[in-house]
Amino acid sequence: MAKVKDSPDQLTFTVFCAPIVVAAGDGYLIKPGKPLVKIDATQLAAHFGVDPQTVYRWRQEGLIPDSAVQRAGKRKLKFDIGVIPVLEAWFRAHHD
Repeated sequence: MAKVKDSPDQLTFTVFCAPIVVAAGDGYLIKPGKPLVKIDATQLAAHFGVDPQTVYRWRQEGLIPDSAVQRAGKRKLKFDIGVIPVLEAWFRAHHD
């Protein structure tokens, strides 16, 4: 799995799903994980160690732009992973 990390104090985030192992005849076939481009509030919250409701509040406060949000059902949103570096910079500035 690839991780985004520039410095030791920067938070990390996995940008690929885990590979899938499938039985194939006498052996196994390993399918590489697909790149993540959208994540849900739970995944984003886990990355920052906050509650998922905090992610929704960040969106309402304008920290996450509407262009980075996609509806994934009646009550669920998906977020572009491109918001992670922006939120990391904000998070470091307000929590150090």
